[in-house]
Amino acid sequence: MAEENKQKQPARKTKDQILDEVVEKAHQQKKKKKKTTNNQEYRPKHHGQTKRPNQQKQTTKPKQVVKTGPKQIKPVEKKEISKEEIKVKVEQKVEEEIKTIRKQVEQELLEQKDLVSQIEEKLKATWSPEQIACTPCDLPMPSWRTIYRWIYDKYLLGTDCKVYYSVIPDKGYFLAEENGYLSMDYAALENTLCNNMHEMEYINLFDVMEAEDFYNTDTHWRQEEIQDVAETLLVSMGGTADAQYEVCKTQEPFYGVYYG
Repeated sequence: MAEENKQKQPARKTKDQILDEVVEKAHQQKKKKKKTTNNQEYRPKHHGQTKRPNQQKQTTKPKQVVKTGPKQIKPVEKKEISKEEIKVKVEQKVEEEIKTIRKQVEQELLEQKDLVSQIEEKLKATWSPEQIACTPCDLPMPSWRTIYRWIYDKYLLGTDCKVYYSVIPDKGYFLAEENGYLSMDYAALENTLCNNMHEMEYINLFDVMEAEDFYNTDTHWRQEEIQDVAETLLVSMGGTADAQYEVCKTQEPFYGVYYG
């Protein structure tokens, strides 16, 4: 009898077996809890249970999630720059750097006393800055732009003087396009002057001049046609155009520079 009761008693588990069972049970519970949380619909543990304990009643409708396809990213439009555009930009930058260096060098030249003395001597002799800059000499001469700026800084800066300048086209300017003659690029000249002579005010005379203002057999102006140009200059400088003149006829005929 004692032997039968001894056989019915279960075998005692070792400490390692008990520990393994506890770990396995905890793992299964954690796995089950995670599965329940991920499900959208709650599955009750007991038959007939429709909601979780202590679950509050929802008063608002659940937010509807609209599933859409993958978000389309608008490609960034890359502006293609042609080789010609790159070449133009590089040339502009190089030209600006050259102008800056040239200006610094020319300003240093004007600090030489012998050069300044020669420029002042030529100006007193009624030489223009263009004539001074373009006439060969023993000294390194700055450009006519620098000479103009030097004149303004030395004699006009800080005074009440207002300085004006104009470009007077020659007779060939009005006849070149119609007859296919060569002519100076006056548009480029105007652009150069306006971009480098900011201290002075430019007066445009191209709009008040025409080919008929010149002699037929000469390159000079007809004096009786100067009045509209003189009025433009006077008004631009703040004056009044009330000049009058008397026509005088010469005793000898005028042939002009084209004669003979």
